[in-house]
Amino acid sequence: MLSLPIDVTQVFAEFRTCEFTTLNRRHVPVTWPTLPFYDQANGEFVITTSIALTDKVANVRRNPCVALLYSDPTASALNSPPMVLIEGRATAPDEILTSIRGSEEALAQVFQRQPNSAIYSSNALMRYFFDWYYMRLVMRIKPVRIRWWPGADLSQPAQVWMPATVPESGPPPSDELPTAAPGPVWDSIDRHLPRFSTGVVTCLGTSGYPASTRCTPRRDGRVAIVLEGGAVDMLCAGPASLLCHRHDHALWNLYALQLQGWLAYEDLAWRFYPRRFLPGQGADGPLGLLKFALRARRNAARYLAQRNLPRPTIPWDEIIAVKTRALGPKGTQPRVGPGA
Repeated sequence: MLSLPIDVTQVFAEFRTCEFTTLNRRHVPVTWPTLPFYDQANGEFVITTSIALTDKVANVRRNPCVALLYSDPTASALNSPPMVLIEGRATAPDEILTSIRGSEEALAQVFQRQPNSAIYSSNALMRYFFDWYYMRLVMRIKPVRIRWWPGADLSQPAQVWMPATVPESGPPPSDELPTAAPGPVWDSIDRHLPRFSTGVVTCLGTSGYPASTRCTPRRDGRVAIVLEGGAVDMLCAGPASLLCHRHDHALWNLYALQLQGWLAYEDLAWRFYPRRFLPGQGADGPLGLLKFALRARRNAARYLAQRNLPRPTIPWDEIIAVKTRALGPKGTQPRVGPGA
């Protein structure tokens, strides 16, 4: 068990999402909002992903250095919670889990916190299109350092927890030089970025682990994005990403985008030079859910074919039983909008 203040462990228990970062093959931080679970007994964090969405798992298998940032308290009901950053080492066995036995309480919590996810098992057609959602790969993260800012006051130094011994760090930052972003990236930025008041910037820290902080992005012409606020003492020049996302109190109507590029300290400010725009859920318009489902189903089939595995059978009766216990016999009336 981790010896942490109660306001920190309350964040782990009550936050609906965290910003989870892995490092791709070029050591560029890749950050997306994720639903985490805290295994308090083992002092670990658990994140699962579908076999249709395996980028995070592939990154972890190449490089176990990851980070989790708890910075969005939406729907947590916590009053002035701390912002918490976890650096850790992840493992991701190549085992596809479909059974929910032993995980019924976690699944019930998912239904309670994201009731519209009940749509995935609501009828035969939805079960056909979304069976990949219940074919899960598990990542377990062992913390090597936890930092938190009481009241999310980033103008103050962070409080820190570390184990007695810290594992070896990850690779050094890339020495790749920044290049100008092509026009279409800025076209997408102009269309989407103004819809967000804050974002999460992630760089590769001096420890070799990703370092994330919430900040306020501000356009600086069509050259860079100035990042204001945040825990700037953690930032390092080099490859970086900028994530903007939001969700409602039922973890629905998700809207996310990610920019990948280069972070530099110039003219007494941190500037982010975008090179690549990655639309997340909700950024593709009203047909996004259908496109996402079809693409994910193809990805799942490809993952199984590469391993010469049959398509797993999903225990729908057990899932529906947990859903009924969590939401009642009528479940929920799904609303329009893509879920996680």
